[in-house]
Amino acid sequence: MKLSVLQENLDKALITVSRLVQSNNSLPVLANILIKTTDGRLELQSTNLELAISYKIGAKIEKPGSLSVPAKIFSDLIHSTPNDKIQLVALKDNLEIHTNQLNSTLNGINSSDFPHIPDVATKNKFTIPTKDFVTGLEYVLTSVSLDESRPVLAGVYCKVENNVLVFAATDSYRLSQYTIKSSGLEDMEIIIPHRTIQELIRIVKTEDIGEITIGITETEIVFYTDSITLTSQLIDGTYPDYTKIIPKLSPVKIEINKDDLVSGLKIASLFSRENAHTIQLSVSKDKLSITSEGAQIGKNISSIPVKNTGVTKEISLNARYLIDTMLSITEKTVVITMQDKLDPCVVSAQKNSKNNFHIIMPLRS
Repeated sequence: MKLSVLQENLDKALITVSRLVQSNNSLPVLANILIKTTDGRLELQSTNLELAISYKIGAKIEKPGSLSVPAKIFSDLIHSTPNDKIQLVALKDNLEIHTNQLNSTLNGINSSDFPHIPDVATKNKFTIPTKDFVTGLEYVLTSVSLDESRPVLAGVYCKVENNVLVFAATDSYRLSQYTIKSSGLEDMEIIIPHRTIQELIRIVKTEDIGEITIGITETEIVFYTDSITLTSQLIDGTYPDYTKIIPKLSPVKIEINKDDLVSGLKIASLFSRENAHTIQLSVSKDKLSITSEGAQIGKNISSIPVKNTGVTKEISLNARYLIDTMLSITEKTVVITMQDKLDPCVVSAQKNSKNNFHIIMPLRS
């Protein structure tokens, strides 16, 4: 293999693919990045056997070939190299790196030892605006469970029915749902792993990607862009019917300024740290009181004006959960609905609140 590539392009690709590489892998080759020539371009690959990424960049190919090299040293070396043309030459299992100021040789591993990332044949394939898709994922991501004892909850549930794409996530203490209407989608139900979603969000936020193509099989999901392919295993299992806990009636509905609420919650969380972030919300006709206390710290009560169309109620919630929901709401006004103190509390923006919402389970105070 012999080729020339611009440092800034190679550095950008290495930053992306290196995120999947872990130094404590049982297989030494998994600490490497695969370098190969594909259709006149340079392709970089990395994998942790559950998630794989491929990044293609422009290059002047003089001789095709492939080789895997240690990810960290290669990435650090290229990142430290001045922005100039870089020549890469593979000789047996070594990679020579040449610039006007640099002549380095890295010990590699034969590409035949690198795990093969197959081209997944996906029958269910669709294209969707990247912003819409990522917005839905980010909206529900904070509710994904990090408890490995329940694998089906360790990802985002995606369901398509009648051209409506629904995202949902729950950790049994909170639940989030977000919906997107889009034509041309086939009905499906899948669970995308949390780590996969994190990597996808990072990629689209560093790349200018207007649309993303998604391919799905029974066991895998593939995200395609012009230069990047992200392939992931899906979580096997049946997602619980979370719709059963969505409240049907809400005797209390308050409208509150989001910034005022966030400020009050942050102050409340300072006093409730030693009490597992437990706070009490008390709703009257025109005021929301947030009470928090800690035996070693003291007590705090914040009062915020609200518009209440229901009766007076009290409920105990986790302050951190409430703060997390605010990160996904872009409108200035937040809507909170309640039933009794042991029933779920629903948080949403005013717009499309029936389809996009967060549910937080109450705490027994």
